[in-house]
Amino acid sequence: ADGARGEQVRIRRLRREGKVPVVVYSGGAEAVSGTVSQHELLMTVRGCSPTQLFTFKSADKVLNGLKAFIKEVQTEPLRDQVLHVDFLSVEAGRSVIIEVPLSLVGEPADVKAGLAVLEQRAYGLLVECDPDLVPQSLSVDVSSLAPGQAILASQVELPAKFVLRSNAGLTVAAVTATRAGTTAAAGEGK
Repeated sequence: ADGARGEQVRIRRLRREGKVPVVVYSGGAEAVSGTVSQHELLMTVRGCSPTQLFTFKSADKVLNGLKAFIKEVQTEPLRDQVLHVDFLSVEAGRSVIIEVPLSLVGEPADVKAGLAVLEQRAYGLLVECDPDLVPQSLSVDVSSLAPGQAILASQVELPAKFVLRSNAGLTVAAVTATRAGTTAAAGEGK
């Protein structure tokens, strides 16, 4: 119990000094603990995509040059303070499986006309690729969709050397007719 209490006191002291505890996890290797400056961390990660690959610069030989993705960030929302960050390191030449955010591009004609609604049903896809090639997001063109049509994960255009790891039948986006659109379509059928 004294060891755990001593660790809590040490961590609180580090936070008061403006440092954030971090742990870097690796495939099968032992996790590496360290600290980073709260200010530098915030300046570095602000506005970054969840797929941003970071390269460590450290006096610690184990961490220096290591590439990693942020796995989890623990925050104290009332103080707007980062409490702890977990990183997941990657090995050069070894592919990773990561969720890449989706960005819908374009607007279907019936949606523009108020006759249909566009629903985004998936906000990210799991893909396997080289860690240096992970994009900030994948663009999905929805401009040609008509009511009753959808785009599945298998239809999303992936860059070369990417492998889809999400369910191929996952619905990414769909267009549904509104009442006005249904009424207009019924009127055309007469």
